[in-house]
Parts: sequence; C-alpha cells; structure tokens
Amino acid sequence: MPSFGSPSDIATAAKRGAILGAAFAATLGLAMLIRGQAVFAAYQTPFWYVAVIAIGAGLVAGVLLGLLSPLAAHRWGAMILGALAGTCGFCALSFIAFGTYDWHWGSTILAGVLLGAYAGSLFWTDPRRRPPA
Repeated sequence: MPSFGSPSDIATAAKRGAILGAAFAATLGLAMLIRGQAVFAAYQTPFWYVAVIAIGAGLVAGVLLGLLSPLAAHRWGAMILGALAGTCGFCALSFIAFGTYDWHWGSTILAGVLLGAYAGSLFWTDPRRRPPA
C-alpha cells in the first residue's frame, strides 16, 4: 500500500502553496499596474478572477506536493517532485510574462521538467534537506 504524506505535512504544504499563490497574485497585480490591463484583456479576465485562480492553484499544488512528499526519500522521487514544482513554477512565470495569450507550452513544460528535476536532484543530494527515510 502506498504511503502518503502525514496530515501535518499536507497541511503545511497546502499553507505554503496558498502563500505562494497569494504572492503570485500580488506579482500579477504589480504586472497589471506596470503594463496595464491589456495583458489579460484578450479573454476579458478580471484581476480578482486571476488572483483566486492563483491562490487556488497554489493550494492544490501544495496539497499534491504534500501528498507525494514521501517520494523525496529517494533521488528519483525528489526529481519527480522537482519536475512537478518546476513545471508549475515555469507556467507561473510564463503567465506573468505573456498573460493569458501567446503561451509557449512546449518550451515552458520542457524547461520546468528538466530544470525542476535537476533542482530536485540537488535538493536530495544535500543531506541537511533530505527527509528521513
């Protein structure tokens, strides 16, 4: 039977994800102040909608990473978690840079997977950050 993260690990990860989502929403708000509403106007998306989705996506990503946190005991598991987190991060950066149009999905996902897996491997290699087996 597969083991998932403990409820406290999941709750902590969900809280961190929601905080990162709120920081992402604040960054989007700053981008809208600097560049104007035109970035998100293609789909007539109000800022509050984007902010709620950003916080919700952070919460869901946090829960997912909290559930899968026991995988970090192995290098391959840390690389999978890094690839998931990296893909989410690169999608967020692409959203900030290009708004709701002009996406480059292939390069965004490829960069997230490759760099995230590398970062996960580096995270696993550092014995101070590796969770107990």
